[in-house]
Amino acid sequence: MIANNNKVNIRNILFHVDINKFHDVEKKAIADLADLNRNYRIKSDIFSILRRIEDLHLFVFPIEDEQLNAFTVFRNDKSFIYVNSYLPLNLQIFAAAHELYHNKNNKGSQQLLEDVESKFNGDIDEMMANSYAACLLVPKIHLEDEINILNISKGNIELIDILKLMDSFAVPYKAMVLRLFETGFLTEHEADFFLNIPDRNPKEGVALKIIETRIGTRWEVRTKDVEFSNLIQLAVDNFNDANFSAQKIIHDLSGIGVSEEIISLFKEGDVDGK
Repeated sequence: MIANNNKVNIRNILFHVDINKFHDVEKKAIADLADLNRNYRIKSDIFSILRRIEDLHLFVFPIEDEQLNAFTVFRNDKSFIYVNSYLPLNLQIFAAAHELYHNKNNKGSQQLLEDVESKFNGDIDEMMANSYAACLLVPKIHLEDEINILNISKGNIELIDILKLMDSFAVPYKAMVLRLFETGFLTEHEADFFLNIPDRNPKEGVALKIIETRIGTRWEVRTKDVEFSNLIQLAVDNFNDANFSAQKIIHDLSGIGVSEEIISLFKEGDVDGK
């Protein structure tokens, strides 16, 4: 399925709109990288990081909607983060990092992320969340190291070089282009040129180049993973406490795509709270 290619206006990103806020967000991201992942590159470890946060529940399952990336809901001092696993893995990773910012900084309001890359042009909270995600996933010092390792020359960067960096950090194309601009490796003119290359149509541009070179294909997979935090355990507890009938639990779990293997336990009555 071809994704929506929303144009990113580089002058509407946080780096342009409020450079001081950008640097504040970057400092938060650097501090959190040290605290949450010991300064290692995060990539798909972002999901493990979310699982470790107290009073945060992570829900992951596929919805065939290219615009819906993720959302966060806060209720009763708990956070509920949903990530759409129908999307390519690099978009899932970026969306999860985006929601981590909201979990840390915007508690008390619901945050809906539709089309993660178009939100580079969103309101200030969305721009801050996207800048945080980009800085967390692609720290400047790690980016500079990788550029040196790959022997990429400033002023002479090609599309294939950006693909290699995307593969190294597991981030979407536009996010990598903007990080290269924010860190001074691309000029605004160069960044605009790369942002105008179609990135989701498999017949042209970035997506076609990925298919041809096989660079970064591991992060383009639509994983369609399913994860429901402790929802299964809650269902078990409700079943054992006789608060809900097995029929109701089976109906509710079926409705959100819980595997037949789990549901069969309720059908057979072979469930305990251990």
